[in-house]
Amino acid sequence: MISQNNLVPPKPGTPIPYTCQNCGENFTQKKSLFPRPVKCPKCGSTKCISPLKW
Repeated sequence: MISQNNLVPPKPGTPIPYTCQNCGENFTQKKSLFPRPVKCPKCGSTKCISPLKW
């Protein structure tokens, strides 16, 4: 499936960069096959965003 901006979403297992909005930690996490909340490895917060948009 192609998104509106003509970019192909990453496949499961692809490392995705995230930034925690709680503590500012930058980390990568592999894309899961099923949607689930991303947890910060430093503080455990789920307020994490990815700068990548599909």
